[in-house]
Amino acid sequence: MAITLDGSNGITTDIASNESATFNRDTTDGDIIILQKDNATVGSIGTKSDRLFIGDDSFGGLAFSNGVSTVFPADSSGSPSDNTHDLGTSSNRFKDLYLSGGVYLGGTTSTNYLDDYEEGEFSGALTLGSGTVTLAASSDTLEYTKIGRVVTITGLLRVDSVSSPSGSVSISLPFAVSSVVGSGVENTARSFVGFNVSNNLNVNNFVLVAAENESNLNIFNASGTSLSTSNVGESFKSNSTIAINFSYRVA
Repeated sequence: MAITLDGSNGITTDIASNESATFNRDTTDGDIIILQKDNATVGSIGTKSDRLFIGDDSFGGLAFSNGVSTVFPADSSGSPSDNTHDLGTSSNRFKDLYLSGGVYLGGTTSTNYLDDYEEGEFSGALTLGSGTVTLAASSDTLEYTKIGRVVTITGLLRVDSVSSPSGSVSISLPFAVSSVVGSGVENTARSFVGFNVSNNLNVNNFVLVAAENESNLNIFNASGTSLSTSNVGESFKSNSTIAINFSYRVA
């Protein structure tokens, strides 16, 4: 082992296969190493309740829990602090944050817990009771944004050609619709929304329905207070377009 003391370069240790230095503080909590610039303390490394602490004398820093996989903010003595430290600033930001779990926003209860955010595309292909409706290659996908348990579907579909379409019409959803517990399930579990159509499709008579536990967005013909699949498929023609903006809740 070699230890070099130099007025210009400080202390240098050179050792193989073992720790280069050990600093031990007996009995009490406090600083183990004090760091200075021009004889003024700028920070320290110490211990508090058997926890490692790194920080400065004014604003504190970080403490590492002993026995638990947790890093938490701490005051200048190394004690845990709450709601006192920021991570980055408006002009000094971190780049990406990778989390395997969720994040608590605005509070610490389960209602503040956001565990999922996702964006993507999925096929807008139509499934019919009989016959086919083929979408144009440039307008055959829909986009989705999932924030927590709410999914929003948006997009524009355009029909390229049809072959004797009739009966029911549906679109597969990227996530199944949530179930609703309690009375009146059939009514409250459904989401209704009108959608814009053109070329011989009557928007006033059509609604979209996503029923509980299903993974399909169904197009129904609305007449008064009833819904049916009558004349839905037959209404689609070549060059028909459907603009969809639809939100629903997942499990």
